[in-house]
Amino acid sequence: MKKGFHSLIVLVSILVFLITYVFAGDIIIKPGVLGFINLTDENQTIYFPNNSNHAIRTDGNLFIIANENGDAYYSDLHLMTDPKGSGYGGVNIYAGNGTGIFVENGNQIGIGTTSPNYPLEIFKTSTITTDETISGITYSNAFSSGDLTGTKVGLKINMSIIGSNYDFEGKIKGIDSTVYEYASGEINNGELIAGFFNASSSTNEGNTYGLYTNSYAGSSAENAYGIYSYARSDEYNTYGGYFNANGGTYANNNYGIYATASGGGTNYAGYFTTPSQDVNVLLLSDNDGTCKLNPESASLITSCSSDASLKKNIRNVSVDLLWSKTLGFNIKEYDLISNGETKIGVIAQELNLTNSELVSEFTNPETNETILMVQTPDPWETTLLIQDLKNENEMLKSELCLKDNTYSWC
Repeated sequence: MKKGFHSLIVLVSILVFLITYVFAGDIIIKPGVLGFINLTDENQTIYFPNNSNHAIRTDGNLFIIANENGDAYYSDLHLMTDPKGSGYGGVNIYAGNGTGIFVENGNQIGIGTTSPNYPLEIFKTSTITTDETISGITYSNAFSSGDLTGTKVGLKINMSIIGSNYDFEGKIKGIDSTVYEYASGEINNGELIAGFFNASSSTNEGNTYGLYTNSYAGSSAENAYGIYSYARSDEYNTYGGYFNANGGTYANNNYGIYATASGGGTNYAGYFTTPSQDVNVLLLSDNDGTCKLNPESASLITSCSSDASLKKNIRNVSVDLLWSKTLGFNIKEYDLISNGETKIGVIAQELNLTNSELVSEFTNPETNETILMVQTPDPWETTLLIQDLKNENEMLKSELCLKDNTYSWC
């Protein structure tokens, strides 16, 4: 009996040796024959020797489970190649017959590529046959209940330089997004968008930001830009920034750009320049007109749309009505509460009694305070009044000359 048992042990050992060392083939798990491989002793290993390819295959589902019974305090699942760092090895996770997730031995991860050049590189080649949306990365997280008073982050990217005495003249990019179009033919009415940010809310009573940036520069830094935009086009129009604000039915204020500036030095909420040309640097347009602003050495030239094709019912102005309107201006001198400067102007509440068409309300989006604003008089109205004074002056001089021609203007 003992002899037969020892013979069985020897036979099994020979089979294991042939499978593992001679045939160097696969471990084939067949239903009903071997349900699972259970390593019960510490540091046990399933080992495949030499440089041949090996596989664990199944026609159904394959589960690799760590700490199945929950007995261990903690447990990790390790997929590892070349743990001693003696050669080159990577970890591939495939789904189907394409390239899946690849981790190379430099700890760079490639999705869709086995040669990642960055800590995380995602590559996909798609053939578009219909009107469809293709997303490179999609992250979705829905909060249905609970405490939402904190900050919820969908995607967080942090790049840091830590240390001292380093020579750094390059760039650190938290996000570097590029979209190329290399089609041989024309793509009609398409759009290439390197970054698209969308924030929407139906019930939020606070602020909603499509893009919120914060840039901080220390005492030795030269410039800090919340947004730095560069655009170039060999044809058609070029926009360094294109902003559109479309408020709903009950929206109070809609801002395509809302800019504030504060600090110890000189502050500019907006800085626009065309340093290589003497041209218009700002173009303003709404549904009834367009104006261009061109700064000169001692003045600002404003040019606004005034083409006859934009107008109808063209007629002469009643100068008497214009004088009546202007004489309603009760001009005062006053000091500003903010900085004590002395100014000359009108008081909106007073002007509202005589010229209400020049007064409007404005609600500050930060303080929610509503104040009255006054529209500056139309410069063409002022020009017409000057012309009227000139004509009246000429008439008076003529009358005086009739009485006494010794005046210098006679």
